[in-house]
Amino acid sequence: MTHLKKLNAPRQWGILRKEKKYVVRPFPSGHKLELSLPILVVMRDMLHHVQSARELRHVLRQKGVLVDGKELKEIRSSIGLFDVLSLPQAKEQYRVMLGSNGKLQLSSIDAKESEMKICKVTGKRKTKGGKTQITLHDGRNFNVDEEVHVGDAVVLHLKDKKMSIVKLKKGAYVYLTGGKHSGSHGVLQDISKQNVVFEHAKNRLETLKKYVTVVGEGKPLLKLNE
Repeated sequence: MTHLKKLNAPRQWGILRKEKKYVVRPFPSGHKLELSLPILVVMRDMLHHVQSARELRHVLRQKGVLVDGKELKEIRSSIGLFDVLSLPQAKEQYRVMLGSNGKLQLSSIDAKESEMKICKVTGKRKTKGGKTQITLHDGRNFNVDEEVHVGDAVVLHLKDKKMSIVKLKKGAYVYLTGGKHSGSHGVLQDISKQNVVFEHAKNRLETLKKYVTVVGEGKPLLKLNE
């Protein structure tokens, strides 16, 4: 099925639901459906760089749309939370983030920041060779030698493919991807088995640990909204 009814689309998409009945369904990806968007919606309805699917297909043939440094070829390709969108012809770069209203949005970033992406560690296991394999929130898998736990974050350097670990611990800078404080961010003050407390705009807020993504140590590595 290539489309879904707008009334059934995830609320995080923030699309207008009364203009047309259907919206294009993105191809499955490592991202959860509610935290990813079809590139057609992004390019046509959010950025207004194209007016139709036909125009977008032309742009894609010109290698004009990159996500995390890789060319997109289909209008139903997905782009998800923390992904980096690069438009070489327009000399524009964006990161997919969550607004304070819990809706996915595009944050304009500079060329230097577009070379880096943060991913949350959502799973890990031991391989036959004794190495630790981790799974990231966008579906990627990596073998790592250093100690890492579910809930930590990986900083991916998209050009040289290098990576580093940022720990989920007190003093870490965190960003919320769910719950009523979605889109908020601040310094982690306390952490328990299921909950965390963080400081946002001089207020101490509590949320579930599963909603937290580490985005830096003491200060954010990403451009974040106020």
